[in-house]
Formats: sequence, structure tokens, C-alpha cells
Amino acid sequence: MASLGKVSASAISLPTELTIAAAAFNIDFTLLKIEAPKEYQGLGNALSANRRAEAENGQSHITARRLGALFDSKLTRFPHLIDAYGKRVSEICATTAENAQKFPEGAIFGAQMGADGTNIWAGATSGSGALAVHLLSCLLARIWKSHEAISLWVELVEKRKQEIMSSFNSGSATEAASVMAAQQMITREQLAAWDASARSWLHTADSAKRLQQIQLTLIMSNISMPVNSSNEPYESVMKAWISAMEAMEHLVQGMPQRVQDGTILLAISSWHLYPNMHILVDQPKEVDQKDPLMNGALVTISGQQSSTGREGVYWSLPLARMRYYSPPEVAERRIASDTSRVTIDELWIVILGILIGPWAQSDLDQSCEFIHRFAKQVNSSGESVRWLDLISKAAHRYLEAEGWEREQVTKLLRLGSRRGKRFLSQYENTMPLYFQLNDFSVLLGMFIENTEGFPGLGPMEKITVL
Repeated sequence: MASLGKVSASAISLPTELTIAAAAFNIDFTLLKIEAPKEYQGLGNALSANRRAEAENGQSHITARRLGALFDSKLTRFPHLIDAYGKRVSEICATTAENAQKFPEGAIFGAQMGADGTNIWAGATSGSGALAVHLLSCLLARIWKSHEAISLWVELVEKRKQEIMSSFNSGSATEAASVMAAQQMITREQLAAWDASARSWLHTADSAKRLQQIQLTLIMSNISMPVNSSNEPYESVMKAWISAMEAMEHLVQGMPQRVQDGTILLAISSWHLYPNMHILVDQPKEVDQKDPLMNGALVTISGQQSSTGREGVYWSLPLARMRYYSPPEVAERRIASDTSRVTIDELWIVILGILIGPWAQSDLDQSCEFIHRFAKQVNSSGESVRWLDLISKAAHRYLEAEGWEREQVTKLLRLGSRRGKRFLSQYENTMPLYFQLNDFSVLLGMFIENTEGFPGLGPMEKITVL
């Protein structure tokens, strides 16, 4: 056994040329597939046949294997996080499957049905290192735009390969698997597909965990906190990735954590695992997320409120691998309530804010109540005005909302009032106050015109003030 140990130890100290030749001669390790952990079986069962085949045998599987092998030796093991994430992914897939419309076999979009968990399943069938790389893809996709995230991926892959070969050439102990991984080609197109799958998954998971995501986003909007202070992309991303997994590994086991920077909050938002929170910003507040996967873990947040307009969790890095010839572009992105994407229903709330913004400086409730009642009155007269029905639904949502939901809807209304003054017209504030229905002379004129009498309001074409 001792002699075998000597042989194993000496194998990695062979000259670089011989080791690279041996790696090239070896079988393509990207074709290997392992059994996915049982926690991820719910995801595997929910994937469409095409997506599952792509994740197990296609380009997504090859990318997962190569990225996992490239970064695996850089990581420690996070078994509790990996297990909890698998359970959450399977739970989300089960919820999505219940609500999704089933396409018949052979339908034009049948191959795309269900959640896009392609790179999760590719990671699950490629090992824990590949699953950890998927977690990183979610971190980057959450805060960076697609072209920026791809630029970061290109730089991460290049720097990691250089790091492995530099370590090997200097005579340091280097795993043969890492040297083999450093010889594998990972194209920009493959990284773009990997990033796109992560973004698709985030969209699905955000919808399934909408309430928790709203709560978290509102919390982050009330603080100003960087992800970390490093200005070198490779160092900053690796530090954020590893520290996020370490913190979440402890949280999943029920160990309390204190937020030192924005990394934990970015991870919570990206991985959809929600610990309880003790917020020490402005007025102390307790948030009970009731997440059974977190074992009652508590995160204490004591960040500072923004005094410079830099709200939320932000990350600033020079992006050297953008596709143009110039010095690296320094980009900054942040997560806050006014940077998150809105649904179509939420867009109508923003439009409602644009419409009633000039009216509602003192009382949003009164303005929304007017819109809702006015739409009901118009509908009762036998008329139907599509745009009025839609903003009436938005007003009703505001009136019925409570707690975190009310706070989010109010922010959307204020966003429309503040930032969308020219969205409906090239001129500002042209919509008359309450459509001039608070003017007695207008009401009297409508009464005289209307053959059916007030308060029916009559056909909409007679309401000339609109």
C-alpha cells in the first residue's frame, strides 16, 4: 500500500507535457453521468422529455461536468445546503406542475412545457461541484444582466484555468482532475446557454415563492450594502460564492448568522431558502418566514439606510470580457424593489400610479376607491372599457392588499407617479383631476346629455370630458 501511495503521489509531478498528453488520451469525462440525489428526483420527474435528455446527455450536461470539474477542488463540501436546495427545487416543480396547463403529446410547445430546470438536473447528474456551479449561476443571474454575467463567466473560466496551470507548473500539489478540466474548452455560447437556463429557473421560482420574494426585496430596499469590497472580478465572485454557501450551510442547520455584507441576502434571493430575520434598520422588526427547510434559523440584519440613493444590495465590478475593444467597463447592479422586474398585473399598478399620481398626493385610498367605483358604475350602464377595467383591478388590488403586499403595491404606485409622468403622454399631468367629475358643471352637463338620466352615466361616447 505504501508503494501505491508513492506511485499516486509521483503521478501528479510528471512533466506538464506528459500530463496534458495523458489527459487528452483519457476518455471524455464529460460523458459520465451519476445518479441524482433523491432530493432532486421531484425535479427530474417534472422535466419535459427534451429537457431531461438535454440535461443528462446534451450540451448542458457537458457544460455542467466541465464547470464542476474546473471549480470542484476550489470548494469545500456543503451537504446540508445541497440537500435543502434539492427539496426546495422539487417543491417548486410540484407547485408549478399543479398550476401549469398540460400540453398534449406532440403539441407545438409540448417539448417546452413545465419549469426549465435543465442546468439544475445537469448539475444533479454531474456531482456536487456542478450543483455548486449552478448555485453560482443563480447568484450572477439574479443581479447582473445577461451580457454582464456572461462576461464574468468567461473571466472566471479563464482565471481558474490559469490558476490551475500556474499551481501545477510551480510544483504545487494539483489534482489530476483539475489539470484535465483545465484542458477542456468551454465556449462563450455554452456559458450563455448555462446562464439563460438559470434565468429561466429564477423566473419560475420567483413566481412560486412570490410572497417571500416580495418581503425580501422590500427588506433589501431599506438598506444599502455591498456584496463585498473586492474590485477584482475573479476574487470578488469566488469570495461571494464561497461565503454565501458557507453561510447558507450553517443556516440550513439552524445556526444563526449575522449579515456582514450583502452576500447572504443575495443568496437567499437567488436560492429561495428563507430564514427568519431580525432587522435592526430604522425600527427593529422580526420577520418569520415559516420555512421548514431552515430549521428556525435566524439572520440578523443591521445594515445602514441609504443616504446617497444607493438602495439595496449592490455589486460593482470592472467587466473586462465584454465584446468590444476598450478598457474594462465598471458596471454596478443592485437588488431593490425598484430594480426587480414586474408582472403584467404589476405593470397595470404602475400605470394606475401614472394616472392618479397628480390626484393622490395626499390620499391614495381615496383615488383608488374613486377609480374602482367609477369602473363599476360604467359597467353597470352596459358599457365596457377595457383599459378602465384593468386599472380598476389594479385599484382593487391596492385596496384589498395588506402587510407586505400593501407595501409592495404602494411602492409600485409611487414608482409610476414619480418616474412615468410621460409614459401615457408626451406632456405631463394632462389628465384632469378625477376626470373632472368633481366639477358640478360637468356633472350637470352630463345629466342633461344623458337620455337615461344620472347616475347611469349613459354611453361612454357621451362622456366628452374623457
